Amino acid sequence: MIYDENMLAVDQQIQQLLTVISDSPFCREYQIARRSLQTNLEAQGLRKAFNDKKNNYESVAAYGEYAPGFKETRLAVMGAKRQLDLHPIVANFRVQETRLQGLLDEISGTIAHKIDAAIKVDAGNPFFETKNHHEGCGGNCHGS
Repeated sequence: MIYDENMLAVDQQIQQLLTVISDSPFCREYQIARRSLQTNLEAQGLRKAFNDKKNNYESVAAYGEYAPGFKETRLAVMGAKRQLDLHPIVANFRVQETRLQGLLDEISGTIAHKIDAAIKVDAGNPFFETKNHHEGCGGNCHGS
């Protein structure tokens, strides 16, 4: 790619946008939630317990129900996942992460559709998508 004055101007505008995003409440709240998650010993213990149980499950999952203790291992993973997900600090982190991701999805969708409304933008989880989709995209253009 050849960098001319136009590319340098775009790069400068990208840097300005990054500054605005970094200074936004979405980003600040995400960073606070992330630090809380990283420093909370209980949440870290739950994460480690879940990862250990998940690794145990993955070691027997290929054999399915024929593996000894498969059902118990699977239930242990699901229980550990539930404990992790219900921890208030983990739940808050996930909420803040989803909010920030929504902002980033909206920005990328706006940029893409300003260029051409037919551009498809992956906007995260389609189960939570509430906007109408373009004709002919089959519901897979989550940025519309």
